[in-house]
Amino acid sequence: MRWIFVVMTTSLLAGCANHVDAPGPREPLAAAWETERLAPQVYTPPAWPVPLEAIVHRPRDGGLRPAVLVVHGGGWARRSPRDMERVARTLASRGFVAVNVAYRLAPEFLYPAPLHDLRQALTWMAENAPVLRLDPNRMGALGYSAGAHLVSQLAVLESNGEPDWKPARAEQRLKAVVAGGLPADLTRWPKSPLVKTFLGAPLKEAPELWREASPVTHVTSSSPPFFLYHGGLDQLVEVEQAELMKQSLDEAGVHAELYTVPYHGHMSMFLLNRSSVRRAAEFLAETLD
Repeated sequence: MRWIFVVMTTSLLAGCANHVDAPGPREPLAAAWETERLAPQVYTPPAWPVPLEAIVHRPRDGGLRPAVLVVHGGGWARRSPRDMERVARTLASRGFVAVNVAYRLAPEFLYPAPLHDLRQALTWMAENAPVLRLDPNRMGALGYSAGAHLVSQLAVLESNGEPDWKPARAEQRLKAVVAGGLPADLTRWPKSPLVKTFLGAPLKEAPELWREASPVTHVTSSSPPFFLYHGGLDQLVEVEQAELMKQSLDEAGVHAELYTVPYHGHMSMFLLNRSSVRRAAEFLAETLD
């Protein structure tokens, strides 16, 4: 009986969701694909500071499919790709090649080390596209919490053509971003030990670093489309962070959607709200088509 209560409660909460700037009804993506999970593979070259692995989930059959880089949260300092396995399986069942990756963690490795890891992951995906059965011209990214920050930051930096983040081929840049529980402006948390550990300095000593490490700082008209989702009762990363990112994207003329569920917090939105990932997959299918 307990599982029935959880399902009913989750469905009720999802029914209260607010989806801002959705482009109208989308064709629901049925979980129609049989999937397979490949053995973990090291995606970093031998000279990388530490070897990092990717876990690939993909449809069992078919040709080249759109790909999604999947990035876990954990305050930039803990957790692992295991947290995102359910999300990766869901994406694969809806027709994507989901590449669920590890990245270097603070405090041993500071910003921007994990961004270089994700850039390498995208390079590895493109170079191994035929084997992985993915289309390197149709790559997006999905992250939650710290993972949302990383995929958002990488996407806005690479879309600006900054040398450190520019992909080897322009068509391999991220075409779409899904960001859940996004920390968009790190300067809004001047006393946060997590951000201080991630950046290696407090705000008062490195204000430009804190600003530079915030995705809202780099939004331009070249930024890719975003699907933002957030719990309305999130007290760890306030929903105003997602609203701020959407405002920046709107002002730049970039398509951005914001999906909020009023009665979810940071962890319950991630663990219980399945509708957010389902709608994100619909957004990705439309954007990466």
